[in-house]
Amino acid sequence: MDEEDLKLIRQIAKETVHEVLDVDVWDAIFELISAVEDGIASFKKRLAVEKGVSASTGLRQL
Repeated sequence: MDEEDLKLIRQIAKETVHEVLDVDVWDAIFELISAVEDGIASFKKRLAVEKGVSASTGLRQL
């Protein structure tokens, strides 16, 4: 699963939740999810640097 897939999944989930619940509080929840995803991506990059591997391919092998 690449970044484009994640963006598409996030957009579909956001649209679905808005359609089902139609509540503004979900914007804050999606911001939180986005922040968590950004933190995970940052951690993976830092780990890759420490391990000396590519963040996109090498971490799958660790």
